[in-house]
Amino acid sequence: ADYAEFLAGYVPEEEQDEEEELQNPDPIEISSDDAEEKSEISFEDQSE
Repeated sequence: ADYAEFLAGYVPEEEQDEEEELQNPDPIEISSDDAEEKSEISFEDQSE
């Protein structure tokens, strides 16, 4: 609780920004795309 309180007291605006960044669809999109690509490659490999 101390750590959370410290974060909440230490520039809450920045903390919000960080949370938003984590939920930003961009990194998720890239990650999803990467996984899709790997899946496709793996599928093609098995097919061959």
